Amino acid sequence: MNKTAVTIVCSVAGTLAAVLSYQHFQQPVAQANAQSDEVLQRMERLEEHMTVLAQMRATPQPEPQPAVAKPPEPLTPEEAKKRAEVRDAGIRAGNAVVEQVVANGRLTQEDGIALAIATAKLDGPDQASVYAKLSLAINQGRVRPERDALNF
Repeated sequence: MNKTAVTIVCSVAGTLAAVLSYQHFQQPVAQANAQSDEVLQRMERLEEHMTVLAQMRATPQPEPQPAVAKPPEPLTPEEAKKRAEVRDAGIRAGNAVVEQVVANGRLTQEDGIALAIATAKLDGPDQASVYAKLSLAINQGRVRPERDALNF
């Protein structure tokens, strides 16, 4: 009887181990299936996007037309003279402010505002030439700017 009891116990234990093992591995298999389903869905979306991209590339696109700048209208002699006068007046006013700043030896916020107003109608290169003179004076130590002098 001992031999029979041992055989039964071993059979039950083996069956129980197989059932428990099966249940233990079912959960990771289900998770793996869910993950593989998600990966497959992502791959399908990627394939759809690639198909759309290939179709877009296959469709002939019109050539971009270069932007044609309209040539400026020629100035009349009076307009050209007036522009030159405004430019010269701005340069003179800006240089006068710079000379005054150099004479005082310091650059105040009021001086910075006056310089901005004097050079407001100048184009970039003309403004740069006036500010270059001020910058040179500052770098040479002839002018000491106040903290907020050029924050206008």
